[in-house]
Amino acid sequence: MASLLSLPPEICSTICEYVDTGLAPLCRISHSFRDQAQRMMYRKVDLQDCNMRLVKSWCLVITRNPHLANRVWGLILQLPNTLEPKEAELLSRAFAVCVHLKRLAVHHMPGSRPENNSQDWIVKGPFQLERFFNTYFDTLYTVLAHQQTHIRVLSLPSTDPSSWSSYREYELPNLIAIDAPLEVVGCVAEAKFAAPLERIQIHQDRLNLSSLSRFAPTLTTLSIVRERGFIGSATVAVIDEVLKVFPRLQHFSVYEKERQGVATMEDSIIRRLQQFTSLTTLTWHLCRWVSPSEPPMGCRGLRDRRELLWCGLTMLAACATLRKASISVRLASLRGGIEEEQEAISCTVSEESSTFDDDQHHELEESDSFYATIFD
Repeated sequence: MASLLSLPPEICSTICEYVDTGLAPLCRISHSFRDQAQRMMYRKVDLQDCNMRLVKSWCLVITRNPHLANRVWGLILQLPNTLEPKEAELLSRAFAVCVHLKRLAVHHMPGSRPENNSQDWIVKGPFQLERFFNTYFDTLYTVLAHQQTHIRVLSLPSTDPSSWSSYREYELPNLIAIDAPLEVVGCVAEAKFAAPLERIQIHQDRLNLSSLSRFAPTLTTLSIVRERGFIGSATVAVIDEVLKVFPRLQHFSVYEKERQGVATMEDSIIRRLQQFTSLTTLTWHLCRWVSPSEPPMGCRGLRDRRELLWCGLTMLAACATLRKASISVRLASLRGGIEEEQEAISCTVSEESSTFDDDQHHELEESDSFYATIFD
């Protein structure tokens, strides 16, 4: 035990890096362990799925220990739909001392949406954010109008439509990536101080990308999230729209959240891949039922590992620049109108190898890889 207490900070830091089950117990071993563990614990703080009691406890620790507040670089919060005045004041005091905060995510509790919550507890902070992820506030007028001009990645997947036009007024000269409804991205494109975006994720069922054409020279990554999924010729129309506006796209992803029908990939989509001149990665994430019938004429089935692999290899062969193709399908069978147990199958094909990932209960959602996580 004596040797453990006398370990130098460098060794303590290395040990802390390999601990993934909680750093708090290490704080009680020695001063060196405490310093190194606290440095990691308070640099990246994840309070998602934590109740408000724990959030308030963290706020009190931060406000009473400025040296810990100085270490906070990334923070994820999940807040109740209505904040009590005392809770908002406590958050405000905590944010006021987090001078080095760069990445912030604020989410609402599952199942409902907050309304008209004050943003004053955020804007009183002295920090300059680089990444801001929001599903909590309906509009970000107060936050973005409060000199947050250093934001480079902005995520607003569920912004209130009534606030869309206000995004033309914000100064976001450093913005390079945005995740938002198409209308919001279009308003950002029209802003006076709009930056040349490199990555866009849009949430849209009907697609018209003409408002984003100004980003064609700089855009490398496009991700499309659809609530209802594509049906038949609508899939081809989306590919044609992307080709028309962004023919030099490098990374393209499509995520369907809901669709009924046979899990298929239309041959016409694969043929159109030949027209991309710079595409290197393609992700197609399907959410479909499997019916007992065979795939329609001109379509490839995606009902098992073999069919996914065949489709991935065909995509890779169709596009000369493509280096990796990933296909994910959520499958279910309907018997007598009753849904049976779902299964998720994922296949990634590259020039070097092919891999599968099966998970019967895996929820296929828009990928974190588009923006990675707030802590990447």
